[in-house]
Amino acid sequence: MPLPVTADGKAWLATLTGGAAAKAVLKNGFGQPGSYGPKAVRTIEAIIRERELTREQGWALAVDEAELGVTSIAAAIRPNDGSAVGTVSVAGQILRLSGGRILELSRLISVAADALAKLLAAARHSSFAATFCCASAH
Repeated sequence: MPLPVTADGKAWLATLTGGAAAKAVLKNGFGQPGSYGPKAVRTIEAIIRERELTREQGWALAVDEAELGVTSIAAAIRPNDGSAVGTVSVAGQILRLSGGRILELSRLISVAADALAKLLAAARHSSFAATFCCASAH
């Protein structure tokens, strides 16, 4: 699935420089027209706008992009505010995820991503790191 049609992909792209984000999207492509939702991002200009919005908010939103009728919200996990190591997200029917519910969940997702980032940062500086690394790989 192309990065810019999902909240996870948008959250990840927002952690990259503009050039690196554009390069990642162009390398993987936009997918076939009509393969995704009606609001799927289809231009580099739109990706740049979405990237900036995601950076400002601290979380990403995709509505009718990956699939018609689906909303997703995501935030990047960035230990020590460094490179993203993953994302936290929620997705559901647009009827259940709209308006105030999006704002409520975006706050919870951001808190979860920050908590995981702190846990990972702490784990890198303890004997717990090897256990966490190996356990999460399975």
